[in-house]
Amino acid sequence: MVDEIATDSPLEAAAGAAGPRAIEAFATLGNETRLAILLALWEAYDPFAKANTIPFTELRKRVGMRDGSQFNYHLQQLVGHFIRKTDDGYELNRGGLQFVQTVIAGTGIEEQTLESTELDRGTGALASVTGSWSSCRRCGAPTAVTYQDRELYLLLGRKCSRQVSIRRPCSRRLRAAAHQ
Repeated sequence: MVDEIATDSPLEAAAGAAGPRAIEAFATLGNETRLAILLALWEAYDPFAKANTIPFTELRKRVGMRDGSQFNYHLQQLVGHFIRKTDDGYELNRGGLQFVQTVIAGTGIEEQTLESTELDRGTGALASVTGSWSSCRRCGAPTAVTYQDRELYLLLGRKCSRQVSIRRPCSRRLRAAAHQ
């Protein structure tokens, strides 16, 4: 039997071991203005820049909010969880960056797949991944590649249904090369 905790908040009831910080973070994201702030900071983000800060006034302008005090309220709700305040303005912290990248990438929202594509004999961007597997040793069928469930798979033999998962993160460049 599961012990039930009496609460008026479904978020608190579901959070369990995640704790109060997780509850706070999820509650913080439940506002359109706050999400717009995160997206505005993401649009300004440059991974090669030393700093990615945006001054308060410019950030408010990018979000399109006229009321400075209301904007400041929502901005302060994000500081610490998803945003870092510096002397020069505001920027995404690691948690904010990871959250926005996850949403933008569609992880958990839309399943990304690529149809199987035959590979040339160990040439191009996929050569380092496929190595000498240009055809199946069992049935002789050409090697193909497919992307499903966030993993890259080599289809070694279409006739014999031999498949190998490459257990490492698949970069966009590699997925794009597979689709050419």
